[in-house]
Amino acid sequence: MSGKKVTIAIVGITIMSVIAIYISLQLFYAKS
Repeated sequence: MSGKKVTIAIVGITIMSVIAIYISLQLFYAKS
């Protein structure tokens, strides 16, 4: 069970990182 929780945590962090990068790119392109 602990391994599954770790996997879910990694997936969650990865998704949050992708969203953060996506928002940053949107703001970057909006300024230019």
